[in-house]
Amino acid sequence: MNFNRLEEIIKNYFYYIEVLHITSCDDPEFLNVKRWERLITSFMPNLRIFNMNHTGLADKYHDVINQFNSSFWINKKWYFTHEHITKDNAQTGIFYSMNPYRRKYYTVDWQKSEQTCLDIKENNFRSVKHVFIDGKQVSKNYPDYFSNATELTINSFENESHISISTILNTIFPLKQLTK
Repeated sequence: MNFNRLEEIIKNYFYYIEVLHITSCDDPEFLNVKRWERLITSFMPNLRIFNMNHTGLADKYHDVINQFNSSFWINKKWYFTHEHITKDNAQTGIFYSMNPYRRKYYTVDWQKSEQTCLDIKENNFRSVKHVFIDGKQVSKNYPDYFSNATELTINSFENESHISISTILNTIFPLKQLTK
């Protein structure tokens, strides 16, 4: 769905909405901060939780993140960050909202390049309950990152080391806690 269609739905049906989760890809209008501010102020006055995840060209996110750090967003305690991803020789990125106390899932993509712009601290992942694994395992270590995770989904996992998969996963979270 493009942003124009979403905007139409918001204007007609979202006046009482309190929680909004948005995932988008490549449509730059999803990163139009002024448009979001107008929509939220005029058509979603009860919105308490705003979670956004946008995948696109990484070089755009440096400018965007500064716009999403205005007093409008800070007063609502809605914070954003981004990370760069190099996959199949393409430089993409993810721009997303960051409210550590609400984040319930996280994707570990071991094919990501160095996360030079990622400013999340390790202790922000205490609320993560569901960890998704994707990609080839590399040397990066995730000690105690997801100490409260109880669910695991493995999309792709290529272990090129001589270390067992259980040993590797135990560096991310305690396997004995898994329930799903």
